[in-house]
Amino acid sequence: MNPKQKVQLYFQKYQQAFNHPIIKEFFKNEKNKQLLEAVISNPTTENTCLLDVLFKSFYQRARIVKYVSTLIHFYSIEYDKKARKRQSRYQLIMDNPNMPESNYQSAYNHDFQSPYSSLPDQIENQILYRSLKKLSEKQLRILELIYIYNFTNKEVANYFNESAQNISSLHKKALKKLKSTLLSQ
Repeated sequence: MNPKQKVQLYFQKYQQAFNHPIIKEFFKNEKNKQLLEAVISNPTTENTCLLDVLFKSFYQRARIVKYVSTLIHFYSIEYDKKARKRQSRYQLIMDNPNMPESNYQSAYNHDFQSPYSSLPDQIENQILYRSLKKLSEKQLRILELIYIYNFTNKEVANYFNESAQNISSLHKKALKKLKSTLLSQ
């Protein structure tokens, strides 16, 4: 049997294996195909090892490319979900006459300009977001002033024209309510 017939017989015998996408792609390279034909017609350990090493490196690269492309795919889906969530929460309303404005004029001169409308809008965790939505408007504003703007209880008390003790009490009640809501979920 001549080498050409050996190669044809080999391809017929293992036709199902050669239809596998990774093997098909590997043998699209003419050098790899010629090396396989050389291994079939003249099966030396050198030829066999060379073909084996080439296929292993090709397969490793294919796996890496598949892994990276899968990562890109799923990260882009996750990014789109976050972007849609952010967009639905932070809708731009430029000419709304009902936009709340701060009346707080203080010697502390804190800037209340925030890209977010409230504390819950800055939270991405859905459970925490729902828990914050259950707090009263005043409790939310106290938490926002303390944790976002780094106000002291006294500064928050000046903002609301109340005593620092009352603000401290409201702050503790808000945290307790938040904790109980989070633990119940």
